[in-house]
Amino acid sequence: MTTPQPDPPPVFPDVEALLVEFLSQRPELEGVDVGVEPAQPWPPDRPVLIVTRTGGSFTHYQRLDTALVRVASHANGRTEAHRNARVVRALLGTLVGSTRPGARVHDVAEEQGPALEPDEDHPGTPRYTLRQRITVSPGPDADPKSRESRKAFHSQ
Repeated sequence: MTTPQPDPPPVFPDVEALLVEFLSQRPELEGVDVGVEPAQPWPPDRPVLIVTRTGGSFTHYQRLDTALVRVASHANGRTEAHRNARVVRALLGTLVGSTRPGARVHDVAEEQGPALEPDEDHPGTPRYTLRQRITVSPGPDADPKSRESRKAFHSQ
């Protein structure tokens, strides 16, 4: 008889990478560069979305990670930067309940809606930012030693 092993500590999904991949594939943002680093050289000739995890917390017993994420929308004009921030705001809500590669998205909650924030590093380039809480857990394909994988293996 084998002694059951405790669940290994969770390795949470990379929420920045998840959001960059998701937003980059959306037709509503065609022509917009999405990444975690500012475009070089600056200013960019195309609109840019910069995704940054600014903090968060995890709940070990529920295997949940709640990431606090800022998305900054830069463009040549305020109207375009604001439009792209509003599109991101709408799109992030569609992630709730979805399974992405290596992750399950449980919740998306707004901390701050789109707001015009001057960018000290890039004066003259309009920037709108929004802040969201994204709650994720490792997807079944992310952790081969997860409880779901072990149950499936032992039921065979």
